Amino acid sequence: MDRFDRIIALHSLISNAHYPVSSQEIKERMACSISTIERLIVDLRVHLGAPLKYSREYKGYYYDELGGRYELPGLWFNFSEFSALLGIRKLLQDVQPGLLGSHLKPIEKRVNKLLKSKQIDRNLLSKLTQVSRPNYPLDDEQVFNRLTSAIIESKCLLINYFQDANEQSPQLVSPQRVVFFRDKWFLDAYCHDLKILSSFHLNRIQELQEYDGVFISFSKEDLDKYYLGSVVSFPVKLPTVAKIKIKSHIAHWVAKENWHPNLIGSYQDDGCYYLEIPYAHSKEIIMDIVRFGSDAEVLAPESLKLEVIDYLEKMLVAYNNTICPSVYEREDV
Repeated sequence: MDRFDRIIALHSLISNAHYPVSSQEIKERMACSISTIERLIVDLRVHLGAPLKYSREYKGYYYDELGGRYELPGLWFNFSEFSALLGIRKLLQDVQPGLLGSHLKPIEKRVNKLLKSKQIDRNLLSKLTQVSRPNYPLDDEQVFNRLTSAIIESKCLLINYFQDANEQSPQLVSPQRVVFFRDKWFLDAYCHDLKILSSFHLNRIQELQEYDGVFISFSKEDLDKYYLGSVVSFPVKLPTVAKIKIKSHIAHWVAKENWHPNLIGSYQDDGCYYLEIPYAHSKEIIMDIVRFGSDAEVLAPESLKLEVIDYLEKMLVAYNNTICPSVYEREDV
C-alpha cells in the first residue's frame, strides 16, 4: 500500500468510525508504523484541509464535522476501486461503444497515471472482460444522454415514437429510468395521455424535446412492482402465468437462466424442470420458448400453447412446405 492508498484508508477509517480512533488501532488496522501515521495525519491536516482533531479524553483522532461531513477534495479512489471502475467502463464499452465515453475520459486519465506509477500494463485490465455487443445497439447516443438528463432533472419530455415502420405518434412522458433488458435499451416512463406506465424502445424514439409540464415521479419500488409483473415491460394487462416443461437433458442449464425475478422453478420425479413465469405480453416469451426447440413444451395456458403452434406453423410455411410429412399429420404426435 503506497502513500496515496494509505491516505484514503486512514480517511475511511476515521470517517466511518463512531468514536475517536487511537494511534494503536490505526497501526493495527493499516499495518503501518506510528511514524507513518504521523506523516499521514500531517498530509490530511495541512495538504488536504481535513478538520482532524485529537481527543485527549479518548486518546484518538476524529473529524470535527460541525460544518458538515468532510470528504477528500476532488475524486479519490484507491487502486482496487480504480480497477473496478476500469472494469465497469470496459463492460459498458462492450455493451454500447462510446456510451458515456467523454464523461469518463478524465477519470480514465487518472487511472492510467496510477497504473503507470505501479508499473502495471494498462492493456491488462482490458483483457479481463469481454461482452459481445447487443443485437440492437443504440442508434443515437444523444438520445440516451438527453433521456438520462431529463430523468435526473425531473423534466417532462415530448417524444416522437415509432410504433412500427409506418406509424409514429407524439407521446408526452415523465421519464423514470433507462433499462438494458435482453439485448435492448428501453425507457420506462409515465405516459400522460394514457395515464399509465409504459416502455419505449430507445431506437424507436426519433425526436425528443423538453416540455413544461408537471413531472410525475415513481419510486424504484413502485416501478419494480409494476414492471416485474411481466417478462417484458408491456403494461397492457395483469400478468398471466406460463407453465413450461423443460426436458431433463437440458434441465440443469435452463435452471441457471434468469428468465424472470418472480420465476418459480422445480424439478419433478421425471427429471424435467418445470417453470412458472408471469408474463403480460406473449411475444417475448414465445421467442424464449422456441429457442429450445422440442426440448421445451408449453403446458399452460392453452392460449399461449396455440400461439406457439401458430408461430411454428408459419415457420414451416416460410420454408415452402419442404419439410414432409407435416409433424401435425403424424399419428404418434
